[in-house]
Amino acid sequence: MTQDIKSVRKALVRRPSTETTYDIGYGKPPKASRFKKGRSGNPKGRPKGAKNRLPALNEERLREIVIGEAYRQIEVREGEKTVSYSMAQAVVRSIAVNAAKGGVRAQELFTELLDRTEQRRRKDHLELFEGAMNYKIQWENELAKQARTGRAGPAPVLHPDDVHISYRQGVVRFAFTENEKELFALIRDARPAILQEMAILRAKYDAEQDSEIRKDIEDEMSTNQEALDLMELILPE
Repeated sequence: MTQDIKSVRKALVRRPSTETTYDIGYGKPPKASRFKKGRSGNPKGRPKGAKNRLPALNEERLREIVIGEAYRQIEVREGEKTVSYSMAQAVVRSIAVNAAKGGVRAQELFTELLDRTEQRRRKDHLELFEGAMNYKIQWENELAKQARTGRAGPAPVLHPDDVHISYRQGVVRFAFTENEKELFALIRDARPAILQEMAILRAKYDAEQDSEIRKDIEDEMSTNQEALDLMELILPE
């Protein structure tokens, strides 16, 4: 194995996929725009008397109350132990349990909830995928035009190289931080080299008769495959 591929494997191990890349979509805003853990999104709190005043025309007071109740933590007895759930989770769990026990109405309600939720997820995912695809194509064309004409133009908020789309799996990945951008570039450059080396190793393995040497080749192929699997997890082809 070349030194470059060893360096790639080490870099991948140093950067777990759960920390460096993630999907963006409904309920999953970019990390940079999320509230800091342990810090309120409204540090000054509710203004004094705000609960009792009439809502403005642009306010949805009832919606705020419902959402507040939906995510309020409650204690629920499960057998011999008490478990803490949000109100919404406890209600859905209750419906699911009753459905599993054969409750016809609960089964109908749970099936309807599941169907509507999956439809919303599919819609959100399709909008994200199409939006990312259009963004990437438009900016690739624009940057190519600027390079061809030698004229400066607008710069993208996010470079098209930092938007990875797997058309085979329908997955979108974004690189926002410098570490994420570096990892994307590393995978794009290294994957072809590792695949090429894997083909060479397979040919050597098939031609080799010595069992000890074949074992060494197997170990090297296994190490390369681990690196490829991790790359696929982070940036699916």
